[in-house]
Amino acid sequence: MDNISQFCYRKWILWRDNPIEYVKYLKQLNNDLNLKENFYSYAPICFQGDWDHTREKILICSLNPGSGTGNSKLHQFEQKTRRFKASIKERKRMTWEKQELFMKKFFTNLSENSISSGFFTTLGYIVVKAYELKFKDKQDLYRILQNYLLNIDIIPFYSKSFKLGKLLRIDVLESFWERLERFIQFSDCKTFLLNGKSNYELFVQKGLLENLDESIDIKTQSGRSKVLKVRLGNKYGILSPHISRITEREPLIASLKDLEQI
Repeated sequence: MDNISQFCYRKWILWRDNPIEYVKYLKQLNNDLNLKENFYSYAPICFQGDWDHTREKILICSLNPGSGTGNSKLHQFEQKTRRFKASIKERKRMTWEKQELFMKKFFTNLSENSISSGFFTTLGYIVVKAYELKFKDKQDLYRILQNYLLNIDIIPFYSKSFKLGKLLRIDVLESFWERLERFIQFSDCKTFLLNGKSNYELFVQKGLLENLDESIDIKTQSGRSKVLKVRLGNKYGILSPHISRITEREPLIASLKDLEQI
């Protein structure tokens, strides 16, 4: 199976060179996964962070990227830098090498251009607290994330929302699982964090991930939820509600610290 960069490359080439087939592919995906308002003109993106150097990093696994329109400054910066929303004519002049370099240096790019993201800022505060790191300002926080974080999306296609259907086909589930297992097992990241409740429905309820102990309560924007410690082979990780909806960080920070002792 492809590694994360190879998988993203194949989907990006389809977007650039064969837009009709790309849209057909996404429409079928919409039917399978109940994606809402898919952005057919948006280039697929799989990861943010340096995939070639993963040692000691935390691997954040989300199901798919949001539309990006909630943060206009970040949205405009990404559009200007990597042209992820491009006409068919524009795409012909684009190269994968430039896209990949932008994604590998994502947090450095944000730091150097004074761009921020609520999602990654929250993650940054969790990381520095869990590993007792010091930072001066938000730009410094993103420089730390370049060294400590790798974010991946199992499905590299933008949508406004994602809701799993109750009758998810087994072949779709298996393709998710194989990709996630590959990304986790074949990296040398120190731990992984599964971001979002849908990961529980996909992987824990179906017995694909081992639940290690009792869940920990955590407060979110919609009420109380749970943080779980899980294991995949010899890798230990955490399943959390969506990071951007967490209103208290301490249970997640404590769980990351506990994994350091395993």
